[in-house]
Amino acid sequence: MIESHKKSAQILEKIFDEVGILICQNSKVTEYEIQQFIQSKFLENNHITDKDPPIVAFRENSGLVHYYPSKKTSKKLEK
Repeated sequence: MIESHKKSAQILEKIFDEVGILICQNSKVTEYEIQQFIQSKFLENNHITDKDPPIVAFRENSGLVHYYPSKKTSKKLEK
């Protein structure tokens, strides 16, 4: 079981690095775009979540515990 956790951690670390690259390439990326990117990487790596999508939140949304971005309401990343 520990091996599956180590493999999962490696996958998550790689995805996190790829999110950083995505942000560097597109500084106006939205919460929703990052969430969808992460989910696509989960699928590519056969990585399964319990039930909820990843929470990606900027600014005031980061204080909302159960916030999930939508295409219409997600915020853009800003300095």
